[in-house]
Amino acid sequence: MAGTTGLPPPITVDPPPPQDVLIDWLSDLPDLLLLKILSFLPTYLAAQTSCLSRRFRHLWSSSPSLYFDCCSLRDDTAWFINTVDQVLRCRDSSATLESFCLKTSYNSERCLPLYPVLGWIDRINELGVRHIDLTMDTGTAYQLFWDIFSIKSLESLHIKTFDLENYSHGFETVIACTRLKSLYLWFNMDSPDLTQLISGLPVLEYLELWAVEQDTVDISSPSVKTLKMECRCCKLIKLDFPKLETLRLLSHPCKLEMFQGEMPLVSKVEFRLSYFRNNMPLLVLERMLKTAANAKELKLSIQTYNGTCVETYLKCEMQLCFPRLDCLQFSCNMCNLHLFQWEMPALRKANICLSFDKRFVPAVSSFLKHIANVVDLNLTIETYVHFENTYLRCSEMQLSFPRLEYLEFSCRMCLLELFQAEMPVLRKADIHLSNAKEEFVPPVSGFLKLLANVVDLKLIVKDDMDQLTPFNILVPYESLPLFPCLNNFELSTPCHEATIKDVINLLENAPVLNCLKMHHRDPCIARNKDKKKMYWRSKLPRNSEGNFQHSCYTDLHKRDEKSRAIKLLSRRLTSKKRKI
Repeated sequence: MAGTTGLPPPITVDPPPPQDVLIDWLSDLPDLLLLKILSFLPTYLAAQTSCLSRRFRHLWSSSPSLYFDCCSLRDDTAWFINTVDQVLRCRDSSATLESFCLKTSYNSERCLPLYPVLGWIDRINELGVRHIDLTMDTGTAYQLFWDIFSIKSLESLHIKTFDLENYSHGFETVIACTRLKSLYLWFNMDSPDLTQLISGLPVLEYLELWAVEQDTVDISSPSVKTLKMECRCCKLIKLDFPKLETLRLLSHPCKLEMFQGEMPLVSKVEFRLSYFRNNMPLLVLERMLKTAANAKELKLSIQTYNGTCVETYLKCEMQLCFPRLDCLQFSCNMCNLHLFQWEMPALRKANICLSFDKRFVPAVSSFLKHIANVVDLNLTIETYVHFENTYLRCSEMQLSFPRLEYLEFSCRMCLLELFQAEMPVLRKADIHLSNAKEEFVPPVSGFLKLLANVVDLKLIVKDDMDQLTPFNILVPYESLPLFPCLNNFELSTPCHEATIKDVINLLENAPVLNCLKMHHRDPCIARNKDKKKMYWRSKLPRNSEGNFQHSCYTDLHKRDEKSRAIKLLSRRLTSKKRKI
């Protein structure tokens, strides 16, 4: 055949559109996806999409979420009420309403009247609303209570009030919203009303109560799995939740006189007791902790008035056993820590924050012995400043952590001499030292010997504001220990000349060190004019960013790289490098 070459026809490719031509990708999306996107916007912003095209003209009215915030719109309350009325009236009844959020103004002069809000509640009930979020004054919320709990389709309810006046409502008939699974209440309710409300929700799983100011709280539910509650000045708390798994109880100020709890399945427990008073009996605290006997995670915070000693009523030890406890977070400024006799055989992770003075060092040491089997320890020791100078004459805390692998330790430098611990398998340490003074430097060398076997070490040192001249931090009196396993070292401190010399000596005492990171922390010079800024400025070499704030060196296990790092660090020193 003439004119045929036997080759396939050439493939034609459409030329790319010009760069100045905009492609409408949004119009290709299906309506269901567009409605999902609009549901994340406040209603007044979703309504503005009606000007995009004919397709969007009425699309926003079928959004599964309605969000009205009186503070973000005009100050005219009448205009706001008219806007909400029009949105709800023009909404397509066939489109299911997933969530309805209404937030009113905190200004009492702009509070919404009751009757329009009642009409909105009836309208969203007709639309089959599932989630309601209301923020309004307490009086209006209580008058809407019965109408809200008559919505049969309701699954989640969030009510927050910005004034805590006490109202008594009373439930005369059975609550209709039998599908409610999540309830959040932030306002003051009478104890009988609260008891009747919680017991009338058969499938409730999540319950959060805030600003409970009644003397007596007695609630129970056969289905609740998570309970979070804040009590203010409550004296009696009685809880009965057979299926409860997570409990969080906050008491501020703590005036508890009686506590009863039946929660056999609870696994996560948090008790936060603020302004713990001397007149609180030991039996209350002991009963609270016994409810967490089967817990795997326990958070306990006890804060007294200025570390007040509670020996007036804590006259016997609390013998408690937590056989399944895996994680403990404990914060306390009580002085009678030796009375906490706990057995925690399965404990692996602990976060401890203790505040005390010099008289109670043995009590702190006794408490820390109960967590000797931990693998991961975050320990923060705080003290009162006026006792700082007397600590060095106190007895030491002789501790042993045979399984400890990770340590995060924070304290004042003056406390280092107290902390004497055996940690044979420690591999990673994160140390934070504050109020560094030259008189407290000698214990640093002894403390670093406890970390001689670590692989990763991070050291953060913050100088004291009253320290006028720079001083050696790591190498006092040429006694820096040998780090045979140290692979990564990170130092954050004022990198003045004395610090650079200490780091150079450390490089010679760490034969397998591979990575060194240094960060310059600006000293406290602004509030202390007697400090000479020239003595405290960074002596780090210039980095790739053109500043002297941080420096990083890798492959230091190679002799050439280590020599190069020492040479760079010595470049800006005014005196000769210290002999090794």
